[in-house]
Amino acid sequence: MKLSSVHAASASSWYRSVHVATSLRLTFATLLAIVLLAGCSSSSSPEPASGPAPVGFPPPPPSAPDRPPAQTFFAAPGGAGTACSLQSPCSILAAQQQVRSVNIQMQGDIWVVLRGGTYVLDAPLQFGPEDSGSGGFYVMYRAYPGETPVISGGRQISGWTRVAGTATWQAATIDNVETRQFYVGGKRATRAREEASLLGTLTKTADGYATTSRDPLTWRNPDAVELVYTGSPAAGSAWTESRCGISSISITGNGSVIRMKEPCWTNATVNKEPDQTITMPTSLENAREFMNQPGEWYYDKAARAFYYIPLDGESLDQMEVIAPVLETLVSGTGSVGNPVGNLFFTGITFAYATWLRPSGPDGFVEVQANYALVGNPPSGQSLPAALSFKHARNLRFERNTFVHLGAAGLAIDGGSQGNVIIGNVFTDISGTALRIGDVTTPTAADASQDRRNWVISNYVHDIAVEYHGGVGILAGYVAETMLAHNEVANVPYTGISLGWGWGTDSYAESNEVAYNHIHDHMLLLVDGGGVYALSAQGSPERNWSSVHDNYVHGQRNNFGALYFDEGSAYVDVHHNLVVSAPLWAGTNIAHDLRIHDNFSDTASFRDDGVRLVFENNTVGPTAAAQAQSIVDLAGIEPAYRNIK
Repeated sequence: MKLSSVHAASASSWYRSVHVATSLRLTFATLLAIVLLAGCSSSSSPEPASGPAPVGFPPPPPSAPDRPPAQTFFAAPGGAGTACSLQSPCSILAAQQQVRSVNIQMQGDIWVVLRGGTYVLDAPLQFGPEDSGSGGFYVMYRAYPGETPVISGGRQISGWTRVAGTATWQAATIDNVETRQFYVGGKRATRAREEASLLGTLTKTADGYATTSRDPLTWRNPDAVELVYTGSPAAGSAWTESRCGISSISITGNGSVIRMKEPCWTNATVNKEPDQTITMPTSLENAREFMNQPGEWYYDKAARAFYYIPLDGESLDQMEVIAPVLETLVSGTGSVGNPVGNLFFTGITFAYATWLRPSGPDGFVEVQANYALVGNPPSGQSLPAALSFKHARNLRFERNTFVHLGAAGLAIDGGSQGNVIIGNVFTDISGTALRIGDVTTPTAADASQDRRNWVISNYVHDIAVEYHGGVGILAGYVAETMLAHNEVANVPYTGISLGWGWGTDSYAESNEVAYNHIHDHMLLLVDGGGVYALSAQGSPERNWSSVHDNYVHGQRNNFGALYFDEGSAYVDVHHNLVVSAPLWAGTNIAHDLRIHDNFSDTASFRDDGVRLVFENNTVGPTAAAQAQSIVDLAGIEPAYRNIK
């Protein structure tokens, strides 16, 4: 059946872009075709503001053509010297220094070819304007053909012995190790955990809890233990998962008194919105006493020892065991008028990073999408990324793998423009996989805006595995940003999130979320969607944004598969297919949206706002069959499907 406009607004005539090309460059020429709004017929109900439709902008720059580089340097794990040749490769840092000596007036691309193997970093790789390409050419860090270089912030843990009379093995470390993750044979192990019921009956106090249990008094390192608050009502808000550490435990009567670390406790119980404060924990983490299942691990900082219960078939003396110790693998920082840019990374695996702030007094007090309160007085901060670039121009990440990372994967913001992230794999990341744009500068000046960036044909799956409120792809305050042909799968919260600010005006305009394949999302938390939006994405005077031709299916929890939350406005939503979701669409305190010509197997939706047009949407059991072309064109483009 058809859904008529719930505001009795008459239909507007829209022209849909025809997606016919198969190559990347032709596809995005058509993807970014102009969407024109034809004249509206009269109506007695309010119509959305008839601001300009998205104008689109040129397709992303093509990959560097197959031409000989002007100069080539070779690096290898264990490389030495300054020759940086194929016969005598140098270290990656030495190669970087060589680039700096020849990149001022480039006449062609400069290649830094990385031989296969693991490059174990002692400190992050740092890039600045002095490392950039010039003259329109790239400095390219690329894998040697047929080999896989791994940029790693991890340390191998060896010397395992069995703890007598137990299934637990231990390994001592020479130096104290700071980490929150642990990997055995390339797989993330489970931090020792227990259900919160172990604490007995809890009563919330001004600085923590009183409990009827004395078990906490037996924990050897109580100040390492964290209380985790997953969803509602524990976290207060159904879309977050917060955690705070224990400061101390003392005896009282027949039970215990638990005092929590500050400022985490105050931020979580006082400084959040009144209806979003934490209540009772859902689980506990990080005590050796919690270890009772194969695959669990614990690090005793005082004893400088790792403990692990192997899974069936695991032999620790024959397996690679890694503890990540660096928080940042790669950083790039430019400035207004002097950006970092014209850097190209391809064929590289970025792996093994941690993030330590949640272990400290700030804990992790999540507001939304891994944005958290820190400090006293509190301020908000986004999850940091293992690879982070600010004031970047013309970066290109192509066919890389981002894996085993302890916070976010890749973040590009702070006035970054003209960057391309294409054909990469993001997986096993503790929080959000990829973030474009910040969430703190809605009125940034032109040169400091995050504008005209492309995120295309990436495979984002099994992410937010530790900080479950993370999203697959997050675009904050951005303009002319393309999130297209990505596949996002197996995530505990939202697939793709666009915008920020709950109604905050910003420079956002002409953003496109299109041809994405989003599935198996909202697997744990609630109040998100396959595509989620906040705040205005245009204005009556500026170009609208659009969400179109996305295939969204397998959403477990509420809200709408296409969800336009507080302040969402000036978005054209059309030709999307939703299958198997609680609601196919949802609006919450939104305005000026056109939601038309979509398809869904369920008729359930929510309409909350003003000047909203729902028109010509097909719902019911036959809807999917009528939208097979959307299925066929959504997701990773053919040229990049071999990344899966």
